[in-house]
This record gives sequence, structure tokens and C-alpha cells, in this order.
Amino acid sequence: GATGIGMLPAVLGAIIGSVIGDWICWWIGFHYHHKIVHFALFRRFEAEIEKGLHFFHRWGIWGIFIGRFMGPFRATVPLVSGMSELAFWPFTIANTASAVIWAIVLLAFPAFAASILF
Repeated sequence: GATGIGMLPAVLGAIIGSVIGDWICWWIGFHYHHKIVHFALFRRFEAEIEKGLHFFHRWGIWGIFIGRFMGPFRATVPLVSGMSELAFWPFTIANTASAVIWAIVLLAFPAFAASILF
């Protein structure tokens, strides 16, 4: 509210940014597979990547959707879905659908509730 940015541009920016960020993570996972844990950048996050792999293997496509709303898995699920060789289109559909709902829940719903209450 203090920035003067309208709700629609803020929600669209959140959607676009989260979709593109997760596409990049998926691409890295898809192209480098399990070699990722040997990269210096990812080596210190090996435990989180392992937890993300277990989560994704348990929930599959739904893991992408659920993971967006769970802090610890938000960063690792797109990466491990690529590592698990999930095809691009199923990932994109789950990623985009969850990003739309996430942005609305994160930004639009609280702003709407605040406008009613205050």
C-alpha cells in the first residue's frame, strides 16, 4: 500500500516472478540431475535437496502445488522435480496454477481483508 503500486500489477509481478524463478530451478535440475549436490553452490543444501526429493517422490505433481505454500520446500521442489526428470508441461501447469493461487493468497486476499476491516 505504501508503494502506490496497484494490486493487479503487484499480483501479476508475483505470478510472473515465481513462475520464471521456478522454471529456472526446474531447468537446472533437469539438465544437471544429481550432479547438483556436487556443485559448490548447492553442496551446503544437500540435506534440504534430499528432503525435497522425498517430498516430491511422495506427492508427485501435487508436491509442486503443495510445496509452493510450504516454506522449506518452496525453493527445493522445482529443483528436485527437474532432477526427477518431470516433463516440462506437467511442471509448467502445476507451477503456474500454484503461482496464481499463491500470489492471490499472499497479496490480494490480505489487501482485500484490510480494506474491509480498516
